[in-house]
Amino acid sequence: MFDRKPVSAEAVYLHDADGLDWLGAIGVYRLVAIVDAGGSQPDGATVVAMLRQRLTQVPAGIASPSGKRLLSAREAALKTFLDELSNQTEALKTL
Repeated sequence: MFDRKPVSAEAVYLHDADGLDWLGAIGVYRLVAIVDAGGSQPDGATVVAMLRQRLTQVPAGIASPSGKRLLSAREAALKTFLDELSNQTEALKTL
């Protein structure tokens, strides 16, 4: 629910935890797990687009001080993953 505005203090921390999960290994795993190996949607390229979308949408919504402290490391890790995936798949052509 990273796309919603939290209202209560508790909601802020739950919201930030969800957003940080989407930027980390858990978020990557969630999306990779739904790839249809049979060629239907979502395929690998669609999931990569979804991960890139998370990088543009999620950071602006992180509101708590602790969430903001963790944010740059999560963003960097996801960017590194996407860069390496691109490098190892000829810019996703062999994905």
